[in-house]
Amino acid sequence: MSLVPNTADMLGNSIIVLSCFDGVATGPLALQQLFGPLRKIIAWEIDPEAISVSRRHFPDIIHRGDFLDDDPQDVAQTVHDFNHDGRAVVVWLGAPPCPDFSPIKGDEAPGSKGQEGQKFIKFCTFAREVESRLHPIPVGYLVENVILQDRAEIHYFSQALDCQAIVMDAADYGMVSRPRLWWTRIPWHNVTKRPFTNHPVRWSQHQKLHRLHVGEPHQDPKSIQTEGLQFHQSVLNKQKLVPCFTTPAPSEEG
Repeated sequence: MSLVPNTADMLGNSIIVLSCFDGVATGPLALQQLFGPLRKIIAWEIDPEAISVSRRHFPDIIHRGDFLDDDPQDVAQTVHDFNHDGRAVVVWLGAPPCPDFSPIKGDEAPGSKGQEGQKFIKFCTFAREVESRLHPIPVGYLVENVILQDRAEIHYFSQALDCQAIVMDAADYGMVSRPRLWWTRIPWHNVTKRPFTNHPVRWSQHQKLHRLHVGEPHQDPKSIQTEGLQFHQSVLNKQKLVPCFTTPAPSEEG
């Protein structure tokens, strides 16, 4: 299933979201902003504070705890229960832990062999097992991680999810440098226009990987709530990008 938005045949009230490593449900929120109210959100998250935030925004969200303790057959049955009209489509969202893949660890990054990195492998297995039990409901994927240092691992996860990996970077919004890999089943070779603006799609290269450019207006730094703090003048003047909003620098020097 393609995740290219098409409001004519893919409305929010048909979408059932399966969101693993859900955090504060920003993935479901983005889909709702694109397509309208979603039919159902089923999430896996273990952080109680994150769960409280997502429940505040989505009171009807179904939280199932740790996916490692869940049963794919039970998940599939829950999805089928919400497909009462036969019109449902499923969107798998996943943001497996990135520390074991992060370049901030350099050559010491264990990748999928690390304790956290192994969760990416287990997520792929879990997601595909659920998918195999969902027929005939169509299933799409949107899975994110850092740029994996080992190209063989990119290929491995692409095969495991039956998806293609491309790079997108929040730098396109003019505020923060955050290149990330995104796995989807979108047939990119057929996509030449942006679905909402009809503007041409622009590609470039990032570390010899295909990078898709967002093509949206730059964000105004003043639109971000900083609670009395302020960005450096070079950021406000758009001379520099913030390295990252969430990952701490390796030293006080940045």
